[in-house]
Amino acid sequence: MLNKIITVIVVALLVIGIYIIIQSFDNKDSETEGILYVGSGEDADYSSIQDAIDNASDGDIIYVSPGTYIVEGKIAPITGILINKSISLIGTSYLDTKIIGDFAVLTIIANWTNISGFSIISNATYKSAVYFKDAIRIRGANNCRIENNNISSNNFPYGMGITLHESNNNTIVNNTISNNFSLGISLSSSCENNKIYYNNFINNSVNAKDEGNNTWHTGKYGNYWSDYNGTDANDDGIGNTPYNLTGGDNQDLYPLMTPYVSQTAQEFQVDEGLLYRTLVIALVAAILFVLPIGYMWYRKYYRIK
Repeated sequence: MLNKIITVIVVALLVIGIYIIIQSFDNKDSETEGILYVGSGEDADYSSIQDAIDNASDGDIIYVSPGTYIVEGKIAPITGILINKSISLIGTSYLDTKIIGDFAVLTIIANWTNISGFSIISNATYKSAVYFKDAIRIRGANNCRIENNNISSNNFPYGMGITLHESNNNTIVNNTISNNFSLGISLSSSCENNKIYYNNFINNSVNAKDEGNNTWHTGKYGNYWSDYNGTDANDDGIGNTPYNLTGGDNQDLYPLMTPYVSQTAQEFQVDEGLLYRTLVIALVAAILFVLPIGYMWYRKYYRIK
């Protein structure tokens, strides 16, 4: 009788295991619905970055194919692309994926937004007193990440780089911010705990202005500043004196003597859905492998005669 019960249990576990494996693969498509593609090819979901954002949900990833995307500024609101959802907007590379626009090219008002892999160019020609000519504006958004971008201005004297207002705990890393007439980057007094490091600030009229309380280094390395006048006595690549920022008493304590070059050639991303399915399948396979062995071992040594 006991042998029959054990046999039934083993068969039931086999059926359940097979069902779990089938369900894991059946759910594959639904787990990848959070990825959207922008481009001009047949495989693209949208040809417009804004259309993709408008149809995205929080947590979605939007991949943008190589190309130049022209964004027309609007008077109300004065912005080009508006990011009002917690998404990741990822270009192929700043070398071949460009966003060019008037007014504010990208305006971020959602927390947990990630921007990477673009050349973002402020083509600001609108001659007004309105001061919304940034390549990237971050307004009331926290925990965002701006990484691996080339941020500049086509036309003097109107373009700016990055500006933050009432935004905290953001990370700005490994960007080249250059040739902006007004400011390379500006943080208002309402900004705290933002981290800015491994960036190259080159030939901006004012490279950086910080009226808040933010950090401009990792504790060991900071940013490269084209107007830094310090020396490097021990040849460790770090300036011997801090770089003083405009607007307050903030400093980059570890200014880089040469432009920063990323040591990571490619950033690998984990497909969490695939990782979950793999773990489930591995667990079920282990159970299915061990149970028959255990059953045979039991029959050999402990079965009731």
